[in-house]
Amino acid sequence: MPPEPIAICPFVTETYMLPLHWASYFVNADPSCLDDCELDAADGWWGATFGARSASCTDVSEEHHFTKYHDADSWCLASDAAVFTFLIHSPTTAT
Repeated sequence: MPPEPIAICPFVTETYMLPLHWASYFVNADPSCLDDCELDAADGWWGATFGARSASCTDVSEEHHFTKYHDADSWCLASDAAVFTFLIHSPTTAT
């Protein structure tokens, strides 16, 4: 009898504390709530964080607070921040 196949999950989740005003852009791909500088900052963070990896924002926590220190403080000054969850496609191969 052959061994049972091993389930390999091609996705992982990562969470980041990010500016709340980025939520609509990251979740719905709707940049209308951002000015050009905010859009450049959000895109800069995304590119530096995910690079060529395929990522999708799947959740933003309802709880938020004002903070100077968050995971995008190099791109955005103090702001209301919340926990964003991203689904990252991590291709794997079975052997």
